[in-house]
Amino acid sequence: MCKCQLKDEQKISYQSLANHTSGLPRLPSNLRLGEVDPTNPYRTYGESQLLSYLKDELQLASTEKPQYAYSNLGAGLLGYCLTQVTNQSFEGLLNTFIFQPYEMTNSTSIRATLTEHLVPGRDASGKVTSNWDMSALVGAGGIISSVSDLVKFAQAQFGNNVPALQLSQTPSFTVNKKLKLGLGWHISKGDSKQDLHWHNGGTGGYSSCMVLDLEQQTAAIILTNVSAFHPKRGKIDQLCFELLENLRRK
Repeated sequence: MCKCQLKDEQKISYQSLANHTSGLPRLPSNLRLGEVDPTNPYRTYGESQLLSYLKDELQLASTEKPQYAYSNLGAGLLGYCLTQVTNQSFEGLLNTFIFQPYEMTNSTSIRATLTEHLVPGRDASGKVTSNWDMSALVGAGGIISSVSDLVKFAQAQFGNNVPALQLSQTPSFTVNKKLKLGLGWHISKGDSKQDLHWHNGGTGGYSSCMVLDLEQQTAAIILTNVSAFHPKRGKIDQLCFELLENLRRK
């Protein structure tokens, strides 16, 4: 995979990074949360730290069969590797393959371009807090977008003419009877037993959720400035699924 040197010549596939079965931990061991700014924990975690982790500290979960374990590190590493094998910046890849094709004009991974339009994030107590700079792990959550742009992204998912999107939607790993994984997507059974493709996300100042019913071509999208550490953050996901179910009944 890309140009990274992995400790003990361990192997990690791109698919396992995309469906969270790589065995990587949620965060790299050399990102020590007790030693960083809690309001912007990834800011100083650069390329040198990531490469050092992979070379000297990498430790994959030891299991006979692949297991699902959500990994911010895995998502960030996938983004990093894509920039290496294509020799493009992360923003360049987004523009080429997502933002420009789907006319997502208010989406970016470069926050400075949207500062005037960005809703301030709030911490768990409701106070304005800083945005997170994802640095080398930008692929794990460094995209800023709007509901209108994500509607365009959702609509693109409903078409049958984009092989890459169809591939991402196809189950690549089965966790249990209720959950499968695509490439990036979680695939769960809704109340009507129909497969729903979804993903959520959160930082110190924001939480989000998107749920798609590909068959009925219906989507629910919620973007908030509620912290991922707010005690009731889970209600955002619940609301998003309930909203989709209500839309599907109409």
